[in-house]
Amino acid sequence: MTKPGIDQPETYGNPKLPMSSTAEELESISRHKLPSLFEPRYFEVRPEYQRDKGIDFIIELKQGGAYTNFRFAVQLKSTGSAKVNTDNSISYPIALSNINYLLNYPMPAYYILYDHTQNHFYCEEVIQVFLALNSKYKNGKYP
Repeated sequence: MTKPGIDQPETYGNPKLPMSSTAEELESISRHKLPSLFEPRYFEVRPEYQRDKGIDFIIELKQGGAYTNFRFAVQLKSTGSAKVNTDNSISYPIALSNINYLLNYPMPAYYILYDHTQNHFYCEEVIQVFLALNSKYKNGKYP
């Protein structure tokens, strides 16, 4: 028999177990809801699970039941409260490395933000996020 330690519960009546976070729960909800937005006759939604570095789904367009190999990448984000700006845009923090990663992808890429409180999805092409960032922060002096 082994002593309780890092991999063992401290007591058998109250074991220490990994806890879920709100962010993980929102991610799970959004991962389950997003595919339902894409009609299976027209789209094949393929989740990316292995070593996620910024792409959560690859979505392929279908035409007349045929796969076209026209694809786009999706980085899915989730929030418990999206902040709508005065111009009706949504602000959400994204790492510059993630934007660069998606820009290097050889096909169109999109950010899709799920707002759990409103049960809404918002979408923006990554190149548009990059152009807006460059417009706001001149000479590459990003925050």
